[in-house]
Amino acid sequence: MVNGHSGLNLGQVIFDSVKIRIPGSIVSSIEPVNEIGNVVSVFPNPINDDVMNVRINNYSSNSKVKLSFMNLEGRVLFSKNNCPQSFSLNIKDYPSGMYIISTVINKTTYKNKIIKN
Repeated sequence: MVNGHSGLNLGQVIFDSVKIRIPGSIVSSIEPVNEIGNVVSVFPNPINDDVMNVRINNYSSNSKVKLSFMNLEGRVLFSKNNCPQSFSLNIKDYPSGMYIISTVINKTTYKNKIIKN
């Protein structure tokens, strides 16, 4: 422990162009960023059919990528580990509405809002 903190690095979360750094159990900084669309692309958005496409733009063969499809309450409806650089998901069983795609690449979490019509 250093200054009352365990030193555990939980990484950072990027949501709607805001980066939140989380070293240990405290938030150390919040800053605007423009990188989310450059790292994780979810398309089309809004989704008019039953297929959602995901592309990890900064992908390398040793990247550890996990994707979660969540409702606005934060409940995980679908999760996929070891995601490839580009893939499609069938979301026909989910009703129209707004959802969140959470993509964890190594220790950084990227969150995208999507709309299913």
